[in-house]
Amino acid sequence: MASTWRLLLLLCFAMAAVPVLPQPTEALGFISIDSGAAEGTTYVDPLTNITYVSDRGFVDSDAGISANISAAYVAPLLARRLFTVRSFPNGTRNCYTIREGIARGSKYLVRAWFLYGNYDGLDSQRLTFDLHLGVNLWKTVNITDPSALLPVEAITVAAADHLWVCLVNTGGGTPFVSSVDVRPLKDSMYPVVNASLSLVMFNRVNVGGAQNYIR
Repeated sequence: MASTWRLLLLLCFAMAAVPVLPQPTEALGFISIDSGAAEGTTYVDPLTNITYVSDRGFVDSDAGISANISAAYVAPLLARRLFTVRSFPNGTRNCYTIREGIARGSKYLVRAWFLYGNYDGLDSQRLTFDLHLGVNLWKTVNITDPSALLPVEAITVAAADHLWVCLVNTGGGTPFVSSVDVRPLKDSMYPVVNASLSLVMFNRVNVGGAQNYIR
């Protein structure tokens, strides 16, 4: 009997010693786009374990210009996906078309990130442009601080087998974006959201949290 207990304890210790590897975010249906990254770029963020890819497969080949933010704004803890931007100096409306993993009628969290970082060397103190989700106005983006990181979020139901995230020039400066994320949601979440009604984030406050990043 004693030998049986010793064997069970050894098995428990052996199981406890086996590392539990995090599930790849691609398997979770995460779509994480590093805007402005070189074509073919793929990497895993060491803090969040999220896999990021270049945006070249999501925009037309001649759409936008890739640029790096100024070195003055690259802080030690700044996420790599924020080092670059894609700007759209030409055309009134330029869109990201996201197809992979998108199912009509399914619910998604869509997030866009903006960090100006004086990427164009113009040291602009104010930029404004519109962000559309499909054909609908999502948010008017106001950039007033080149070092400020602005996240914009919406919870929406896909009306087709793809999602469009579009930047619209309204005359207030060249539209740009740093990163775009899509996260699938269970249909039971946010029951008020349907094919004709989306939710847009008003504000987010980190109250006492030890972590300062969004997964």
